[in-house]
Amino acid sequence: MVVTRSAVFLAALFVSGFAQAINEAKVTPSAPSLPKVLIIGDSISIGYTDAVRLRLEHEADVQRIPSNGQSTDFGLENIDAWLGDQNWDVIHFNWGIWDTHIIEGKRIRNTTKVYDVNLRKLVERLKATGATLVWASTTPVTFDLFENGLGVEKKNIPIYNNAAKSVMDKFRIPIDDLYSRVLPRLLELQTRDGVHFTPAGSEFLAGSVAESIRQALAVRKEARVDAIANPTQPHTPSLATQVTLEQLKGAAQITLPSLETYTLVVLELAPARRGAG
Repeated sequence: MVVTRSAVFLAALFVSGFAQAINEAKVTPSAPSLPKVLIIGDSISIGYTDAVRLRLEHEADVQRIPSNGQSTDFGLENIDAWLGDQNWDVIHFNWGIWDTHIIEGKRIRNTTKVYDVNLRKLVERLKATGATLVWASTTPVTFDLFENGLGVEKKNIPIYNNAAKSVMDKFRIPIDDLYSRVLPRLLELQTRDGVHFTPAGSEFLAGSVAESIRQALAVRKEARVDAIANPTQPHTPSLATQVTLEQLKGAAQITLPSLETYTLVVLELAPARRGAG
């Protein structure tokens, strides 16, 4: 079913970066003693960042890029500036809905092929930071939106999520599956625009995001402890780490390709990061 809305609504939705974008420039003070976490995403992440920050208040210094992350094209143009010279411990990231935008009523902003290529480039850049990465799947769109030559089709969201999953599996990056988590509760948690979320919806998403970050920090800490304790020995995850990973695999909010492949990620974390103190 195609539902049209006013030009004012679509302008807010696609041009200005969604109604929640008014909060994008918000800067929070840094907490030097805590692990550094960066959130990258569109207006959905703008909605849940403050709640994530509150949930991890004593566990991590949670920051977010200073703008709407928009599409993978925009990400490639701005990623170096967003990363800066900070030594990030965890980066929780998403691009998706902006890539599916239909321009001039017929042309999709980025085909799945272009999306795949762009996403691989972005992941390679993010991995170069030495941070532990967590991918967030794109949240659902309830109905098709078209107005003044601009739109989005709900069927494209799972298609692009599947494309992103292929990239994450290749790079052995865990997935915070926000799409699957919130899908059964859309009527309760999504706003009437069919894209954004109510305060309760953002809180719900924040729970999944915070837990995925918490688990990433725990695995990272375990790898660091092993590396410090045995600097000249090949590092294999301890029983405690393996138990944690098994629990991760069973958690509803995060998907791992396999215990074995995620173990490889743990091993990659052992060397000290460039410039890390």
